[in-house]
Amino acid sequence: MIDDNSDFSSPEISKSGIAEGYDNGKTNHTAESKIVVDKIHYWRVRAYSDGKYSEWSDTWNFTVLSSIAILLPVKEINFGKINLTETKDTISSEITPIKIVNDGNVDLNIIVKATYIWDSIKEESEKYQFLINEDKPNSYLSALETWTNFKNETDELAITRLYYDDEKDSAKIHVKVTVPSDEPPFEKNSTITVVAEMGE
Repeated sequence: MIDDNSDFSSPEISKSGIAEGYDNGKTNHTAESKIVVDKIHYWRVRAYSDGKYSEWSDTWNFTVLSSIAILLPVKEINFGKINLTETKDTISSEITPIKIVNDGNVDLNIIVKATYIWDSIKEESEKYQFLINEDKPNSYLSALETWTNFKNETDELAITRLYYDDEKDSAKIHVKVTVPSDEPPFEKNSTITVVAEMGE
């Protein structure tokens, strides 16, 4: 029995009929329901044999700590050579977008920002944009799903509550660039920063 109240007045998990273990007398059980993180939970057990229950064991407690962690399986984009005024993006081409995966145990809010890519434009511009798409169905509560200018500094959420369930824990960051008509030549680079915070 597991409860966040020490008096076990409203158990979150109450399981009976757990088969006896055969690993040196150890009995294990994996809970099917989720445990609230960052909160003390109390637990106790009792045995059942020949139609009778034993007394409850002593009460112990544990806390599952929240884990904020993301993975970027795809973290680089290379558009190759682009002409003046030409536009390229990761939706209408075969170029793979950035992929972000929630690898923690809590929902995450995601902020996306980037250094400016063009020498001729040192501010946010429609010539350097991103949008969010789901990688797996129902992966988040909401997101910036239309083209949005990259900002060098921002607190705006690109994704609100990227879920942590393995079946729906990832999203794509698509990128679009349009070369300004007066942009000087040579290689262009930008650093995209992905910030993760606990989603509430």
